[in-house]
Amino acid sequence: TQAISGEIVLQNLLETMINLVLENAGGKKGYLLLAHELSDTETNWTLEVIAHAGGPIETSSSPVSFETETRFPVNIIQTVIHTKAPVVLANASIESQFSNNEYIEQFQPKSVLCLPIVNRGKLSGIIYLENESTIGAFTKDHLNIVQLLSTQTAISLENAKLYANMEERVIARTQDLREANEKLTQLATIDSLTNSLNRRHFLERSKQEIERALQHKRTGIVIMMDIDDFKQVNDTYGHAVGDEAIRQVASISKSNLRECDLFGRMGGEEFAILSPDITLEAGLKLAERIRLSIKQTPIEILKASFQITVSIGITVITQDHDTIEQLLQLADKGLYQSKELGKNRVTAYTGER
Repeated sequence: TQAISGEIVLQNLLETMINLVLENAGGKKGYLLLAHELSDTETNWTLEVIAHAGGPIETSSSPVSFETETRFPVNIIQTVIHTKAPVVLANASIESQFSNNEYIEQFQPKSVLCLPIVNRGKLSGIIYLENESTIGAFTKDHLNIVQLLSTQTAISLENAKLYANMEERVIARTQDLREANEKLTQLATIDSLTNSLNRRHFLERSKQEIERALQHKRTGIVIMMDIDDFKQVNDTYGHAVGDEAIRQVASISKSNLRECDLFGRMGGEEFAILSPDITLEAGLKLAERIRLSIKQTPIEILKASFQITVSIGITVITQDHDTIEQLLQLADKGLYQSKELGKNRVTAYTGER
């Protein structure tokens, strides 16, 4: 009973239980079934453990269908379920009440002991033992021992199930917490409208990329981009359409970028890009490709269809301009030059005369 009460993990408890029962009751083969109460009138059963004296233990947790079951004598198990009383047979093959069972006819077991596991009046399991070679193997003393062990098992079963449920709740709560943390991280780093980096996170990531580029003497470019005449879009079509225009600009821009490129929404209709390991010449081609893609893709919302354009400023990472703040200022100057020159264009600004 100490060995059984010391087990809190369900599978370990069942294996310990069946081993102790076989050892102390003189059985050659043992089965342990568990009840799973679905409602006041419906219970499912599973065969949890099959054990052989001195041999291996099979743990299956397989569903039991009493209509088709052939692994044990169903009529004996059902009798114990209905009566909640043990059945002890000295020679099962000649006991008229059970001898017509298919299992008994095929395997011809001699001694059989089957008893319920009951806790506070509720049937929680069944122990089935047999000795196929000895008649009258299970004595009254054996029955008393198994009943004693089954009583302790019933209590330990309830504790193990509570422990398993608690573990499941901890796992579920941990998963919920992980998902909540991921959501908080996303809210803290991602712009909800465009699913791009928000301003703060873009600046943090860009700082790391610039430090890496300068350390390894690599090139890189920074782009500032602004939707042209965006106020007119909002005034004409409404803010919902304006939001869709912002989403589309972000989507088109990201489709032209590499995985290593950073794309962030800096606020309103303004965006920034940091593209490492490319030259200013390659950056100009990238910016021009984005500008043309946006211009050539109409915004279509319900009955509205219109085109938008963007103005872009671009600069290059250098030893003289080595912070993201400096680079954004330079790219921003290029952006305003694009606006002054008529919008819908790309202008490079490096700060050099």
